[in-house]
Amino acid sequence: NLQQSDSALIRRFSSLSLGERTVEARLISWQMAWEGIKERPLLGWGPENFILLSNKHYDPRLYDQEAWFDRAHNIIFDLTAAKGVAGTLLLLYLIWLVSRETARKDRFTSLYERAALAAGVAAYFVNDLFVFDNAATLIPIALGAAYLAKSQELPRPISARPVSPRIFYSVFAISIVVFAFVFWRVSIIPARNNFRAHAAWEKLYSSPDKAGALREYEEAASNGAYLDLELHRALADFAVDVKRQGISYGVVLDKKIFDTALAFVGRNIELDPKNARWYVYQGSLYNLVREFDASYSAKAEEVLEQALLLSPRRPQIYFDLAQAKFDQGKIDEAFEILERATRLEPRYQVGYRHKAAFAILAGRDGVAQAEIEHLRQNFAGRGASPDEYWDILADAYFRAKKLREAAELYQETVDFFEKKRASGEAIDRKALAGRYARMAALWAMAGEKNRAYEAALKVVEYDPARRGEAEAFLKTIQRKLP
Repeated sequence: NLQQSDSALIRRFSSLSLGERTVEARLISWQMAWEGIKERPLLGWGPENFILLSNKHYDPRLYDQEAWFDRAHNIIFDLTAAKGVAGTLLLLYLIWLVSRETARKDRFTSLYERAALAAGVAAYFVNDLFVFDNAATLIPIALGAAYLAKSQELPRPISARPVSPRIFYSVFAISIVVFAFVFWRVSIIPARNNFRAHAAWEKLYSSPDKAGALREYEEAASNGAYLDLELHRALADFAVDVKRQGISYGVVLDKKIFDTALAFVGRNIELDPKNARWYVYQGSLYNLVREFDASYSAKAEEVLEQALLLSPRRPQIYFDLAQAKFDQGKIDEAFEILERATRLEPRYQVGYRHKAAFAILAGRDGVAQAEIEHLRQNFAGRGASPDEYWDILADAYFRAKKLREAAELYQETVDFFEKKRASGEAIDRKALAGRYARMAALWAMAGEKNRAYEAALKVVEYDPARRGEAEAFLKTIQRKLP
């Protein structure tokens, strides 16, 4: 049995399947590349522009894969997409020349030398069928071609008049000064700013002086650095992480973080205006900080509409756009957008979850129940924990002051984990205790003291360290621990 082999490589190959997620993603990315190649076959989309192609021809089946594809992970598709058929033919011609020279018996005195070059060419081509060209692959193939060319008869050297030593050394000195200046400006300064930005980014997560770290990061990222687009994006990621974890550093600093992130992403849009990614980032940031300025929802809608023009089949844009419309009170438009999103890829459960949450907040109980039942029948508990679905919806019910419905969803989640525990599967006991604690609070607020009491007992069972917390809670509902 190959899958029981002692070789990890053999086990890996024997387990490959077209249904495997990574394999499926590769095949889909190749299909996207093919659509782009058909659109611009001769000269392609330009170097490093695969992201523009993948945005336009994004396949919603990639909903649970990598969000942004900047490569097709296949040399033929990558090169043809970037440089067209012309560029691909030139590369294939180079490979053919190297292969032809390698096959000539009169070129080598050693069979090993010839075999090594042939193996190198074959390895280069096979490897790049599943990845993409970079320095690690291009340099060896170029060196191999150079090695083969060394035995070619060289042309006669071109005769030239001798140059006086004075002129030679003067030109040489000027060249050194110019090179040093250019090297300092285009290499040393950007590299130094990269190091400074990285150090400041680490401080953002670890240092108590967030304002100082933000100031350092902003200065380093604004003064010229390598990959400045990615430095701008990194701050936006930090802002989103902080907001979604419910962390606050005070209204003034929170707003400063998001204002800086918005300015950085706006700069990315100026530098890379055809990339939908930056419009999505900016729209998501606007949605998250609507509490600072209600007009941000309208701005989010505007930039996300632009993102849709660049990437019309990406579900995430529809979800963010629906949020922007919902926050402005455009309820029917928000639901219409979500309906379009779920039609793009019916297997993507996030669309149904969004519809359920919006329906709860809009008071459309019938719609909410229909979507929840759809999730229950098709997703929740079927290979995935229902907490991925019910936590957000329970929060929506809580915000809508429907405490019983929120508690029922928590009950469904803890029942799922109880069944796993009963079947012998390992569970995170402290995490489950936390869910029981939240459920106990919801039952208490809903007036269900007995159910709140039962949930509180479970908190102590799964996390005895919270006994004091449970006792304090039970006093509020006139109960005691046994």
